[in-house]
Amino acid sequence: MTILLAIFSASLSFANLYPISFLSGEFIPPKRIFSLLISIVSPSIILAFPLEIFFSELSQFAKEAKCTCSLTDVWSVKYQKGDHQTVHNHRGWGFSGVLYVEFDPKVHTPTCFMAPWQDPREDTTMLSSPRDVKEGTIFIAPSFTHHFVHANQSRKQRTVVAFDLLPDLPEHQSLNKNV
Repeated sequence: MTILLAIFSASLSFANLYPISFLSGEFIPPKRIFSLLISIVSPSIILAFPLEIFFSELSQFAKEAKCTCSLTDVWSVKYQKGDHQTVHNHRGWGFSGVLYVEFDPKVHTPTCFMAPWQDPREDTTMLSSPRDVKEGTIFIAPSFTHHFVHANQSRKQRTVVAFDLLPDLPEHQSLNKNV
């Protein structure tokens, strides 16, 4: 399984996509999210992509991001022929990801991400998609990044599990302070 992280650099190349290395941090998988994942993913997919590996990969991401993260939302989407997803983002902070569960690179396209700025040379929106996506690839990007999914042009189903990760805030930034 490969995790890719979109890095938005100051250079004019929109996104440098590469496998991440792992440093420090912690990932907290709530038991109810684990149960939900089991309920939305078919048993054959669970055998192909054991959830322990999924959570292990998310732990490794938290180490690379140098933060403690909690899995706050998770859902699956099954794209039949003609199905697509319009441009959207998830929130102003945190991370969002997608696990490509059923994905044939010969007939499917990965999620397309929009740079949060215009190309200053041409005043155009810069788009980028993860490279070398295959079944089992996990892609994580900042939650504020606008993204969409092109229409499935194939009769072959494309299935993803999407999720949101929120880093724990330092005490001085806590949202639950009693003021």
